[in-house]
Amino acid sequence: MRDFISDNDWLTVADVSEKIGIPVETIRRYIRNHSHHLKVRKLHKKYQLHDECVTVIEQIRELYSDGKSIDEVDRSLAAIGVQLTINVEPEDHDRN
Repeated sequence: MRDFISDNDWLTVADVSEKIGIPVETIRRYIRNHSHHLKVRKLHKKYQLHDECVTVIEQIRELYSDGKSIDEVDRSLAAIGVQLTINVEPEDHDRN
């Protein structure tokens, strides 16, 4: 069974920035570096984050504030149980 995620559960990067006070560019960098720990979707040219990710974004910010590197942040997130998200593209059944 697939979990249903409502469109109301998604926030724009600007919404997340305003909600937690982290600059938009910083959040975009976190998405580039740590998207495997975040529920992210791209609609047209804009990223959206699931509202569950707000806490993870705050954790990433705190880890960087502690002086951790990208790899150390990833390991720390995994150690505290932040799930990895794997995106799988659907198969193209029309392909011959």
